[in-house]
Amino acid sequence: QLLSPLCSLLCDMGDAEVALLGLQSLQTILESAGYQLTGDAWSLIICTLASLAGAPVNDDTEIDRTQPEWAECCTTAFKGLHLIINDFLGQLPSPPHESAARTRTALIDCCASFGFSLHDVNVSFTATGMLWTLADQDPSPLCIERVLSKLVSLASSERSEVRNVSVNTIVSLIVGLGCNF
Repeated sequence: QLLSPLCSLLCDMGDAEVALLGLQSLQTILESAGYQLTGDAWSLIICTLASLAGAPVNDDTEIDRTQPEWAECCTTAFKGLHLIINDFLGQLPSPPHESAARTRTALIDCCASFGFSLHDVNVSFTATGMLWTLADQDPSPLCIERVLSKLVSLASSERSEVRNVSVNTIVSLIVGLGCNF
């Protein structure tokens, strides 16, 4: 309940400096109390991080965070995603918990958002690798299908480096986990 106002503020914030301050608070919460989070708190945090990825927006209602002043927010938000993938992946809700599918989908979407980020190509590369990690950790056909869908989208990126990494990750995924789908 305490995270909801902070996450709402971050998602709706149009000022990069204020968003960065809120994001630093969220990062502190993750680092100090992430192990205590449960259920829907994870999908709320993950969706918040995705909103700060700096990916191009698709409609006029979203805040355009591709501008240079949002770069530090993107990097800080990505550190939060990195922490979740590296330290808390095993703690995220899993079936039969009701929020398991929602959380897993949010995590895949968040990685893809950072893959499309225009701020730092290294963030895009690492986020693409995180998609592989998610598929490897949950090699169910549904998860692999979602990850492949995001990788195919990333393979059509305007940036050739991101396209190449995405195609290589697709090939690795097929070779490594092809027997699961």
